[in-house]
Amino acid sequence: MVQILPYVQSPLEQLTPYINQAATDIAGGFKQRSAAKRLEALMNPESVQGANDSAPNSSSTPRTTTPATPRQGFNPTAVAEISNLANQVYGKAGADAIVTKILQDQKLADKEALDIRKEERSSEREFEKTELSPFFENIANNRKILPSAMQSNEQIIDAIINGNVGPGSLPHIGAIARDLGVPDSITKALESTDSKEFNSGVKQLMGRTIKDTFRGTTSAREIQIAESVQAEIGVRPEANLAAAWAVQSDLMIKQEELRLYDQLLEQGVPRSKIPSVVNKQISPFIKQVKDEYFQAIDELREKK
Repeated sequence: MVQILPYVQSPLEQLTPYINQAATDIAGGFKQRSAAKRLEALMNPESVQGANDSAPNSSSTPRTTTPATPRQGFNPTAVAEISNLANQVYGKAGADAIVTKILQDQKLADKEALDIRKEERSSEREFEKTELSPFFENIANNRKILPSAMQSNEQIIDAIINGNVGPGSLPHIGAIARDLGVPDSITKALESTDSKEFNSGVKQLMGRTIKDTFRGTTSAREIQIAESVQAEIGVRPEANLAAAWAVQSDLMIKQEELRLYDQLLEQGVPRSKIPSVVNKQISPFIKQVKDEYFQAIDELREKK
């Protein structure tokens, strides 16, 4: 009778379960370390405390690391990736804590950003009210009066060219002056039927318009030319024409200012910055109009 002995595992076979478990532990530890490094890269490095790059002691006992404080501004995809990585490193409870912290910080950051925008807008509106309101008031007024003022001034120029330069012959000039903000003392003179008073009003209108329109751009010679022409208003039709041209120059500059304003607004330039940008961009145009005006005046004087 043959006796069958029980099967006895070889030493290698006996070690196989332990080897497999060790391999599983090593693989799990490597995966956990990789997840920890990726998680750390996604989080704010400066806020990570107690980071430990060593492998855990066992697959059932993960390393003890203080979860990083998440930085603000994560998008949903990043949050999902962080949740997955944190689950591998810290377990579900740690992952849930980190995601909750991210969402809380993001909500707080959004609120702070909104509060800052509200405060900036409030400051901007206050600045507009106190410092910029005259500019915007002028823009609104010019938009209203420019079309009719331009047409009326062309009629005045036509009347002067046709020899109608006396009181009552230029019915629009007082209305234009009033729309342009000219003082009542001048507009009343322009509406007077008295020749002397009317001519005085035209002289004042021309002087004021040149001074305000071409402020800071006229030379001493140009000022002398303007004064000599003013002295001849009511005496020579050419002088009255020079006064009408001065008003026309002012209207042209206001029209360009309005065009620049609309252009900047369309380009999305903040309202608080528009006045300074307009003032800077319109300077070359003012000089161009001024040069053309005094060139025309020189030509008128040569006709004497």
